[in-house]
Amino acid sequence: MPTLGEGARRGDAIAATDTGHRGNGFDASWAPGNPVALADYGWRSIKATREAADALVHAYYRRDPHHHYFMGCSNGGRMALMAAARWPQDWDGVIAGAPANPWTVQLRNFGAVQDAMRAPGGWIGTAERAQTDLSPPQRATLNVIVAAGYAPAAITADDWTRWVANPDRTPQSQLTFAEQSRTYLFKHFSDEALVADLDVQPGDLQAFRDRGGKILSYFGSSDPVMAPGLGVDWYDAVQAATRGRTADFYRLFLIPGMSHCQGGAAATSFGQSLDAPAVRQDREHDVRLAMEAWAERGIAPSVLKREAGSKRTVVRRLR
Repeated sequence: MPTLGEGARRGDAIAATDTGHRGNGFDASWAPGNPVALADYGWRSIKATREAADALVHAYYRRDPHHHYFMGCSNGGRMALMAAARWPQDWDGVIAGAPANPWTVQLRNFGAVQDAMRAPGGWIGTAERAQTDLSPPQRATLNVIVAAGYAPAAITADDWTRWVANPDRTPQSQLTFAEQSRTYLFKHFSDEALVADLDVQPGDLQAFRDRGGKILSYFGSSDPVMAPGLGVDWYDAVQAATRGRTADFYRLFLIPGMSHCQGGAAATSFGQSLDAPAVRQDREHDVRLAMEAWAERGIAPSVLKREAGSKRTVVRRLR
């Protein structure tokens, strides 16, 4: 796992989980008739993994860790928020990259976008086949995409072709998520059960804030998978739930040109994984060091600097 590899390179004691089942991130066939597995996937594996990791660290080093951090992107970003919400005393800080939260909302949005794309005349294809004017059905599709929180003009042609306008399931795409969730989740579990196991609510972070925990979150502005607009809306909901007292514990960065978790049309490496290493080992270039400086020394992050060859970008926090 790239995120684990970057942690190992730094010398951290690291652990990861398969969330209680075997399968790739697009497969939900394990879920029907198995509410225990759903809970493991949604939240229980987080606590179990931390306890097992602590036991191994203590057995090897004969002492407990000084600090605990959770870092992940996509579903891992959702799990980072879940860790902070359910076990606020367990974590000093969490780094939530492109968090798939609220996951039930995002899954339904995948279905809405794909339904609109497949409605008569609603297909918006690749750049090579683009037309000057959109037809009324295509404009309706575009409205659905924007309402779901995406920025269509920011998504690269390659990402649009793979994730949004992919007519089949190879490679996996939004269509895969839509079909898997409809077939294996929404038909077999109540909305209440899915929300309880999979989603973090804006008011769930109060205890984490009160204990001094820190959240550093980021989205790519060109993300074709987890809608950046949905992430911004959720942050604003947290701000409302905490009566505007978010900046002291929760910072959100929107990375221009970045796709899902990493990559894209701009410089997008800031230490978030082994495939996206920080070019400089300091708190302005490395998201891990930014979190450590905030949680351990009280230095809140205000910028993330990224470099790739001649590309250099300074990203200031969005919220």
